[in-house]
Amino acid sequence: MKKLKLEVPILFFMLAYSFCTYSQDLDYKGFPEWSKHTQGITEYYLYTPNNIVQGEKVPIALFLHGCCGTSYTANLRNAVDPPVRMWHNFGDNEQTVPVYIIAPATSSGWNQHFSNLKAVMDDLVANHQGDPQRIYITGFSMGGGGTWDFISTYPNYFAAAIPMAMDFRGNKSTSKDIPIWAHRGEYDTYPANLDIAISDMRLLNGDPRGNQEWDFGVNPILTTYPGEGHGVQWTAASTNDLVSWALTKINDGNIYPNVYFKTPTQSQIVESDELAIDIWAKDNDGSIAKIEVILNGSLVKTFNTEPYTDILKIRKGNNKLEAIAYDNLGKTSRTELRISLPDFPRILTAGLPEGQVGSSYYKKIYVDALGGITYKLEQGKSLPIGLSLSKEGIISGIPVQMGIYPLRFIISDSLNNSVYVDYTINIKEKDPNEVIITNINRIAQIKKARNGVSPEYNLSFLQSINFSI
Repeated sequence: MKKLKLEVPILFFMLAYSFCTYSQDLDYKGFPEWSKHTQGITEYYLYTPNNIVQGEKVPIALFLHGCCGTSYTANLRNAVDPPVRMWHNFGDNEQTVPVYIIAPATSSGWNQHFSNLKAVMDDLVANHQGDPQRIYITGFSMGGGGTWDFISTYPNYFAAAIPMAMDFRGNKSTSKDIPIWAHRGEYDTYPANLDIAISDMRLLNGDPRGNQEWDFGVNPILTTYPGEGHGVQWTAASTNDLVSWALTKINDGNIYPNVYFKTPTQSQIVESDELAIDIWAKDNDGSIAKIEVILNGSLVKTFNTEPYTDILKIRKGNNKLEAIAYDNLGKTSRTELRISLPDFPRILTAGLPEGQVGSSYYKKIYVDALGGITYKLEQGKSLPIGLSLSKEGIISGIPVQMGIYPLRFIISDSLNNSVYVDYTINIKEKDPNEVIITNINRIAQIKKARNGVSPEYNLSFLQSINFSI
């Protein structure tokens, strides 16, 4: 997605318009490509690209603003909304693909303008190189409701729709085949039931899962913005490349297929470099010709028939997994996942503490790994006498000999991935007020020394006795 460059005055007006109603003293100076027109009762501003190539078709984008104006009088402030400005790259006014933009005005509701706006778009197609296969609609709030109503009224007219901040309205059966990317804020009550409608349309398209928050491969797409309220149009327009997405959609009478990964799931952390995939795909007006699987940018598998299952070899770290479904007429839909195979094991313990002869020692080596961890010392290395290493990675015991002990541990996980970690234990001299009693294996007991009294000890535990004072 191209980095946005926003002039301060432009950003100010976009934010002001996003959260405020019409203001008669808003003095927005538009680009010279904007011109004012009237069609019946409908006034609108039209953005005509200055780089139209003779003989080439030009896409058309219609934006329906939110509530509320005081009349049908069009003003350039209608062109301040972020979903309008994203079509000419915000403040840069640069279009990679030349696009007509229509920004009409209304006081309340949009249905009374539908026939007039359709006439405007039809005229662009008939007389001004408008592309009948690439007509797009987006709207915010009241305009989001108008977007839903418009595509339901004219279900075969638009190539894609981007409604924002409003619940679904209209006919789900006729709307389900139009590529739709819907947007809402987490705390917005206007589209509170939008996920239910999205789920219903996905079920109508054959997706048995019902609602899923984010998946490019199934229609409609739904994005919910955490922490956002009603005014999501700026976030939606500036954080997603909605224009590029829309321009990939062509209305040629052939419905796009649907595709998703049954397994794995989005952002899944896996435990093996052998990844099992299972893909679902369906085409509602034809058949699936093939599915291509792309792993980290490389084509790794092509399915020509069901089942779409396989085992892929993935790399450590993050992996990008894509599936592209082709229908029998060449239309495609793509879904993608991020899969993580942790580069384990990772050592979390920075170092080992000092110990003291005759004092109890306990330290666990913490590791971030995928189960089945094993710990062992490298050959030729040994712990201080009196200490031992448990299978849980705990070093414990009572050291009986001072000194500095360099150690190297080999730590392995369930995938047989191993790492080496070097530690040093410094065992300091004993406390002079303690008596250390060890057996032949140098296993120690500690007794406090008292003047004139021999320390007590367990004779059954010791085969031979050594006193260290």
